[in-house]
Amino acid sequence: MPLTLYTAPHSTATLTEAALNALSLDYERIVLDIDAGDTRKPGFRALNPNGRVPVLVHDDAVLWESAAIVMHLGETFGQARGLYPGPGMARAHAMKWIIWGSATLAEAAGRLASSLPPDSPGAVQSGSVDFVAMTKDRGDNRVRALDDLAFLLDILNQRLEEQEYLIGSYSLADTHVAGIVGWIASMDAPMDKYPAVVSWLVRCEAALGHT
Repeated sequence: MPLTLYTAPHSTATLTEAALNALSLDYERIVLDIDAGDTRKPGFRALNPNGRVPVLVHDDAVLWESAAIVMHLGETFGQARGLYPGPGMARAHAMKWIIWGSATLAEAAGRLASSLPPDSPGAVQSGSVDFVAMTKDRGDNRVRALDDLAFLLDILNQRLEEQEYLIGSYSLADTHVAGIVGWIASMDAPMDKYPAVVSWLVRCEAALGHT
């Protein structure tokens, strides 16, 4: 059952690392330098033609996309540890929040990151395939991204006003989405309007420390 994670600092691979750590799994960690072009080299592109981390190699299978990876880890290892539901509606809700985090919330966060100078906290690194050169309309892009994030964070806040965690008890869905929200907060997005989200982040950090 060997696991190898290709990761990079300040990337979405931290979401996969959080899931692996929550599950207390042993894995080999290969750290790449995005700015040095490691993710654009042919050897890495043979693993992930998109040129992005994370990439998880599990036995002989190569997986990319953080949402797919966390759901695979949940199905394979999470049920026994109480961190991922078995087949059924609870799992469907977990998948819903994981995919919402990656496809919807992270998309808006990525636009915010692209609006920042590359040396700013949370910004897209200049060596990334997602890097966008500075343009005069970058400020307008930031305003639009913040407006979209305000709408999405309000959705999350309403959910967390109803219950402590996304699907009832702490799960890998919380691990995944909390990592994305932490990225948003690192870019100085205003979080004080979402007290339920802020409290949930504290609970997730405490839960992760005790898994």
